[in-house]
Amino acid sequence: MILPEQQTKIPLITNALHKEQEDYTQSANALFHFMNQIKFLENALVNKALIPRFCREDMSYLNLNIGGHLFNKIAILQKCFCDIPLHKVATDFELMLTEQSKDKLKSYREADLSIGNNHPRCYGKFAIAFSKRWCEERKLQPIHYLNENSPYSKQLEEIMKSSFSQDDLPDSVALDLFQRLALLKPLRGKMKKFIEHEDKKIEIEVVKNFHDEQEWRFIPNLNTIVRLNLVDNFCIWQDLLGFGQPFYESNWNIKSDLALNNLHRIALLKDNISDITDVFLESIFTLNDGFIRTYVIPNNNVHMMIDWLYNSIRKYKRISDLDIENGYYGLRGVMAYGQRAQYISSDTLGQGEFIQTTDDHKAEYNRKNIIYTPRELQMNTAFSKAYIIEASGSKMGVKGAKLYIDIEVIRTTTSSGGLIVAPYKGAETKDQ
Repeated sequence: MILPEQQTKIPLITNALHKEQEDYTQSANALFHFMNQIKFLENALVNKALIPRFCREDMSYLNLNIGGHLFNKIAILQKCFCDIPLHKVATDFELMLTEQSKDKLKSYREADLSIGNNHPRCYGKFAIAFSKRWCEERKLQPIHYLNENSPYSKQLEEIMKSSFSQDDLPDSVALDLFQRLALLKPLRGKMKKFIEHEDKKIEIEVVKNFHDEQEWRFIPNLNTIVRLNLVDNFCIWQDLLGFGQPFYESNWNIKSDLALNNLHRIALLKDNISDITDVFLESIFTLNDGFIRTYVIPNNNVHMMIDWLYNSIRKYKRISDLDIENGYYGLRGVMAYGQRAQYISSDTLGQGEFIQTTDDHKAEYNRKNIIYTPRELQMNTAFSKAYIIEASGSKMGVKGAKLYIDIEVIRTTTSSGGLIVAPYKGAETKDQ
């Protein structure tokens, strides 16, 4: 630390910094991004990048009731930073329990929540900092805090309702509104927090003063995102029921009779699993006992789309019924709709080019595919949705040898002029 009376001894540093970089005096001269795991910080340093991700933000304070639907949440692609002077970062503040959390922790003293609450405890004890001038040049923006009682907030609420109620909202206006929503936050609001209580980690909801964070955000340019080659697609994630139990019982010995029986189980199904409907629009990937079907939805050809959906449902039933006939438990799957965006130009990377080694060894590495990045699964929200729903199992009501259909599949099909009728009793629709 440099004391004020000592600063004149290093005029080259003080003059250069204040003239060329920073003119902030009453707030921090750097922005901090906090993380709760060391590996996140290591990844940022190794990759020399902080990657934006979608964060759910509460916007119930705007009371956006549009067409009878109340919109309380918004997912914002962002990376957030705080503008807190370093000596204030560890200052404790009070958190208030919501009524729901009070019921959850009736025996917990609410006053204890004010002990040890500071920015690192809420957002992580690892951080990386950047000068404000650097952040300005990279288009970071301080967010706008709203007082829910102010005339400005009420007027903004009415403008949002009026705009989003229009049937034909110009793209430029829609992008502007979303950009505004991405940079709004209430003065105070709810947030999730984990606490230690009776030797357990319990998730509670608290009310926090957000204004104290003095948040800045990096919001990627929406026009750049729109220019991504987004592809509409269906995806089915399916896996064999009861497949893991034999491995568990045999202590994961693949040579055991139980494990070999699993291999025999897949061998009996492999021809049906690899049965493809459309070689141009469909791709199939297998992973142990699970397999994925992806299908690019064709433009202006609803009959091809319906044909693929119908055949995929029939194939699911054929494989599941065959597995049950063979004495096993059948197949469970989830069909979902979404979009995918290819962010790496080739399907496979590596082949030795990026490995730092000698030329003779590089030739050996060139014969091996090191990283597989199939374009069909890059940033594929249909696959993510199907996998998460299926993996959630009974928590989401997904159980038994059935095929569950995301309601968006039905909506996409009917909006394209088609109509799906499940051809057998085992097909069920499942709202995401």
